[in-house]
Amino acid sequence: MRRFAEVDSEILFRLAANAARDGAMDIGRFKARLRRCRGQITAVIACRTDPQTVIVLKGNRPLELRWHPRRKAVLYASDPAYLDAVLAEDAVVRGRLFETSSGIPVLQVPEEDILAVGTTTPLADVATQAHVTARMSNPEPTPDRLSKKGTGVPWGPVYGELLAFDAPETRLPAIDRLEGFRPGGPCLYRRVLIPVRINRNVLPAWLFVGEDPISKRFAPLGEPCWPR
Repeated sequence: MRRFAEVDSEILFRLAANAARDGAMDIGRFKARLRRCRGQITAVIACRTDPQTVIVLKGNRPLELRWHPRRKAVLYASDPAYLDAVLAEDAVVRGRLFETSSGIPVLQVPEEDILAVGTTTPLADVATQAHVTARMSNPEPTPDRLSKKGTGVPWGPVYGELLAFDAPETRLPAIDRLEGFRPGGPCLYRRVLIPVRINRNVLPAWLFVGEDPISKRFAPLGEPCWPR
């Protein structure tokens, strides 16, 4: 067999190809051939003619696997730090995604998760966010803690990205205009403060969500993230 590369890992892929039957991966035959090998082995093998099967060899070399919910893919690396860096920006909220007839995503969140509603005074909104952040970090129960009650609606995780901006006195009004958010007036979205989970922490962040009732006007997306 003609070589295509000058690396030892090519042997693993040749053994897997040789063990295939009718274009499908045969794990039993592949394992029998692996017993003839000596050395340190860790690998992830997929076959173009059998894309539904992925062989993961967790031998005596480092291998970390993580599920990426937004990309719907399994990521792997020899060092978990690489995976942590890739997945660090995934932010999660509780809600449901809908889509307008023109393909615009609309997020719906439980009313009990809304900590505050945006106003026309950006600095006041920043102060509200700081107050809620301090309140959420307070371990002692207080009367104004977040509600833990459910609504019975099948809410699920919705994944996105968390962005930070400076100069809120100019940036918040600009983003509000971009999203068509007009406090006190008719608008598709409203800006609300929502608990966001990221990197095993929970912090309040501003999101644009659809006005109720949106379930009767838009089609459910059926996915935990918007396919961009």
